[in-house]
Amino acid sequence: MASADELRQQIADARNAFRQALQGVDGKWEQSPGGEEWSPKQIAQHAIGGEVYFANFVSTAMLGKPGEADRSEIASSADALTRHEAAAALADRAFKYVEDSDLTKPAENIPGSTDQNVEAAMRGAAAHLREHTEQLRSFLG
Repeated sequence: MASADELRQQIADARNAFRQALQGVDGKWEQSPGGEEWSPKQIAQHAIGGEVYFANFVSTAMLGKPGEADRSEIASSADALTRHEAAAALADRAFKYVEDSDLTKPAENIPGSTDQNVEAAMRGAAAHLREHTEQLRSFLG
């Protein structure tokens, strides 16, 4: 089991990689590879909302007040960077208070996880960003 500090670091690392990938896709912002694959704009919109989504699992488990993500359209990768900073700050309101003893607290409805606790929510937040970072990187190729 990772510590709360290690999980926060994983989230920070995933955020940094996501931001770097965002910086390179502005010229392809609304290009979709076709089929059901998303454009960088759609990827960013989803991933940035996911920051708050996972943090709300933690916030609820810690008996805090869930946050509300800005769901308005993101016009460019520069706007996405700004929106991501705001979402990360909102998410950190939940993540920063987690101590190691909180990691086993139940957290509801974490998709794709057999563990339904704070640790799984924090791991999910980092994994979600990493997944969508890889999608963005496919546009840099």
